Amino acid sequence: MELNKRGISGVIVAVLMILLVIAAVSIFWTTVKPFIEKGAAGADKSAQCLTVDLSVLSAKNNSGSLVLQVKKEMGDAELTALNIYVDGALKSPVSGADVPATLETKTITITGANAVAGQKVSVVGLLDGTICGTQSDEVTVVSA
Repeated sequence: MELNKRGISGVIVAVLMILLVIAAVSIFWTTVKPFIEKGAAGADKSAQCLTVDLSVLSAKNNSGSLVLQVKKEMGDAELTALNIYVDGALKSPVSGADVPATLETKTITITGANAVAGQKVSVVGLLDGTICGTQSDEVTVVSA
């Protein structure tokens, strides 16, 4: 008894395998691509922040207001804000025109900060809400 068997052609099998691989790669790429793009955007911001160095030159208590001299020593990042810490506690975020550019010194006055002589003040830069660089060295508040 002779059976009439037919198989799939080798060419058809090769074409189907190639199509299957292309479909798998395209599905994988559409899934992974958004994560890669998001990570690359964050890496650019992080790279800018690596070199930021802020310093507090002086801190004075002037009738209940805290008057600071802050200098941006170096760094390419255009900071959008500063966080001011008194004895480790966040007192007031500062943004806008009070944020120094590279090699610029700004005088920042924070009303109602209630910083007293002997307390320690430090600053850290922010770039679009992300902490940029490291916290500055602490400076002791003096009376004006």
